[in-house]
Amino acid sequence: MEDWSEAVRASSQLNAAGEVEKVAALWHERLAQGPPTPGLLVVAARELKRAEYRRAARLCLAEALRRDPGCVAAYVEWGHMAREEEDWAVARWAYLQAIDRDPQCVLAHQALAYVYEELGQWEEAQRHRDRGFSAAIWQAPFARPGALRVLEIVSASRGNMPTDSWLQAGPYQVTTVVAEYWRPSRDLGTYDVVVNRVADADAAPLALAQSKAMLRQASCPVLNPPGAIERTARALLPHLVKDLPAVLAAPVARLRSLDVRPWLDAVGWLERGPVLVRAPGFHGGRYLERAGTMAEVQHILARFPEIVLIMPWLDTRRNDGWFRKYRAFIVGEALYPVHAARARHWKVHDFTGARGVESQAEEKAFLTCPAETIGAEHWANLHRLRQRLGLDIGGIDFTVDRDGRLVVFEANAAMTPPAPRGTAERVAAARAIHHALAQLVDTAASHRDNGVTVVSSPP
Repeated sequence: MEDWSEAVRASSQLNAAGEVEKVAALWHERLAQGPPTPGLLVVAARELKRAEYRRAARLCLAEALRRDPGCVAAYVEWGHMAREEEDWAVARWAYLQAIDRDPQCVLAHQALAYVYEELGQWEEAQRHRDRGFSAAIWQAPFARPGALRVLEIVSASRGNMPTDSWLQAGPYQVTTVVAEYWRPSRDLGTYDVVVNRVADADAAPLALAQSKAMLRQASCPVLNPPGAIERTARALLPHLVKDLPAVLAAPVARLRSLDVRPWLDAVGWLERGPVLVRAPGFHGGRYLERAGTMAEVQHILARFPEIVLIMPWLDTRRNDGWFRKYRAFIVGEALYPVHAARARHWKVHDFTGARGVESQAEEKAFLTCPAETIGAEHWANLHRLRQRLGLDIGGIDFTVDRDGRLVVFEANAAMTPPAPRGTAERVAAARAIHHALAQLVDTAASHRDNGVTVVSSPP
């Protein structure tokens, strides 16, 4: 069996540093050393994709399948790439191809569950979730001798904290346990630090409950403990900011679809303006829609899962007609500016925002001087919110409206650390965050009790 671990580690470090040209050069050299096997081509595709050399990644996968039409890993990686691009039809096809060739391929079943959720096929999603996550625990294949032992807890549903760019790519031996499928009779072993990736309190309440039980007897440091994640439930956000001056968060109701109409009739939100309907666990604007009438609400509910979040829509447009959204990333006790986006449409995201000269100038100002850009008191209030949340890792999305109020959209651990891409300011901000994340894990592990940290099942 080929040993790709050194190449993978080197490539991961280069990707984390934003040195994508060196990633491409590394894999060009590695593949040129001899006729590459399908397995090596898949590994190269994965790393090239991370470096945004997506065409080269596809060529590697196509060559892997030409050499071995039954290469399951190539189909899985093809599905991952299509899923990242939100091409759900191609992703489903690729994962089904993998399962046709290996019915026990857990990675394909796991990913297919997410695809079926995107397609609104909830029963199919659950069927593949059971097939993919029933093993409950597995270990990453690559690690350096003496690497820190990290236990990561994930949910089989949506809303996990993304960690590929800093935890899986770091110098750690990572073991993963799926909270919903873990059983108290199963001992988990010995670790230096636990990273709880269950990040969405609204999407994964069972996973959080299981995580609490799992960690009841843990003697090692836990980053993002379940109790902190519970405080990020969207319905709690208005209470966390209510006494902060000039800070606002919309009230949120978590309801079954059947209860939405009587709820809205009782509270009268639609009489005062539009409402937002959101499915828990989906981010990036997916399964988030605005409705101005009850008929529009019912039309949305027919396509959404059974549990939804309802909130009044806040018109945060400034006098110049632009909607804006800022993000700050939490690492330990620090806040890092991530991006500033603006758009004419209310659903503004970093990847949909305007990219003109004025927009870039606004973002540069925020990335270099966030307190000056949004106001020192607002930046201080974001720190106060960070303290109340108690997260070790997370993010806060917010804006400043036409009345000068700080409007907090969400604050949770389900946000992705930025990649070191784009402008010099973006690259600097991303590198600062990734450096802080590495320090956070290392510092937490250094506080373990005499180097012996056992996470065991409850008695």
